[in-house]
Amino acid sequence: MFYFAQEAIIPMRAEAAESAEMVSQLVFGEFCEVLEDQGSWWRVRLLVDGYEGWVNPRMLWPVGSTFEPGWKQRRFVLGGNLILADGSSLRLPIGTEIPHTGSEDSLSLGEKNWRYAPDLQLLEPQAPEELITLAGHYLNIPYVWGGRSGFGIDCSGFTQRLFAMCGMAIPRDSSKQALEGEKVEIGSQKAGDLAFFSKNPGGSVSHVGLLASESEIIHASGRVKRDPFCPEGIRSRDHDTLTHYLISIRRWF
Repeated sequence: MFYFAQEAIIPMRAEAAESAEMVSQLVFGEFCEVLEDQGSWWRVRLLVDGYEGWVNPRMLWPVGSTFEPGWKQRRFVLGGNLILADGSSLRLPIGTEIPHTGSEDSLSLGEKNWRYAPDLQLLEPQAPEELITLAGHYLNIPYVWGGRSGFGIDCSGFTQRLFAMCGMAIPRDSSKQALEGEKVEIGSQKAGDLAFFSKNPGGSVSHVGLLASESEIIHASGRVKRDPFCPEGIRSRDHDTLTHYLISIRRWF
């Protein structure tokens, strides 16, 4: 059975409990399938990236057992609201995917209908060359472990959402993102490459950021921000210290 995320964000937890770690999120407009039903908690798989976690089923809307989401027909939110059936507003975070169901002023799925508020800004999928411009819209959004939205985001959620807005699907976690794309030698990097880091020299991949140029990176650490990038890693603009140690650089376009 397939379901639609009808809330702005839905926490995906490691276990079936409110106190469990949030490992990721569903964002409004995304679809998932139910893998396990424990009544007040469902274990679901997100269709866009295969990520699994436990969610509150009251935040989902059923769309059928043979539903085809049609991922190519989508637009992305830069900001704004949807109007619900009771007339109240639902604020959507930047990067939210809106399935294009044919209407220019509303979204309908079965019995569910949302009207676009006048302030809703929608963007068609962008060319990869627009990654840096898109990243600028995320600046100063706070870091949230497991976050995938403009209300709070982690490092790999940030890069995943940016690439999605340019029509490219990459994995959810930085360790898996680091296995894809084309390897780039240090010194040959350019804007749009992803760089991967560890917190300690010789460690494993635990952080990712988008290169804004050969010597600057945009990444989510405390907040989404720009920092100097060097062959050793990321140097904090605020404290002039090396905060992340470079492991590799990968390129998708």
